[in-house]
Amino acid sequence: MKQVYASLFALTLCACQPTTDAPTASRPAGSPPADIPPLEVVSGYYGENWNVDELWPGEYPDGFSVEGANVILPARFEPDPSGPPDLSCPLDQSATIHQWNHDRVETDDLYFIVANQTLPQRVNTETSIQVWLVDDPEQDEILDLTPGDTVTVLRYYGEGFGEMAVDGVRYAVDLTDLYTYLEVDETPLEEHLWALITCDDDTATRAWVLFSEAMNVPGIVYWSMTGYGIASDLE
Repeated sequence: MKQVYASLFALTLCACQPTTDAPTASRPAGSPPADIPPLEVVSGYYGENWNVDELWPGEYPDGFSVEGANVILPARFEPDPSGPPDLSCPLDQSATIHQWNHDRVETDDLYFIVANQTLPQRVNTETSIQVWLVDDPEQDEILDLTPGDTVTVLRYYGEGFGEMAVDGVRYAVDLTDLYTYLEVDETPLEEHLWALITCDDDTATRAWVLFSEAMNVPGIVYWSMTGYGIASDLE
């Protein structure tokens, strides 16, 4: 079990955000300053009952490709989900916006941020489960949970694993196992998938795009996987 989790966590960490020496496009007036980390920018628009983290979730994370010509995405100067898009962002035809498309992540300085609502849930069955400290994924331990304890699931990684918080400590855990010990709560929770991209315009405008809005644009198609952990522009 530990080996499975460690491999998944490693893939999540390298899946990849740009390196510190990646080229940074110019930012027009009204867009976030370049020296503010994207994660911090997005976090500023969400409240306490949201978890904001790097990289989109899933065994095969979502992504999209530009199949049509002259495609323009509705975008935002800032990742504010409360208002409508305020920017038109043209993209290269054949571009694939995906965290596994490492070449474009580097050249276009792409960032992928997920914001999802969280909900505290009560433990209803006594158990001891294997967990990993998020700050030290090589360190696992057994966590005892008793009825009445509160667990907050923070996000999903993939392959059944995700992240939770107990008494302010963040752990990675097998969510499939964890949910069997929690009270059922069917409250619908929102999830926002943000991508910070570089527009194909004269000023290489930096823009925030919501995956759900991008997929409604004619000429945008869901990405096609070429291999696990691998994505590329359309040929």
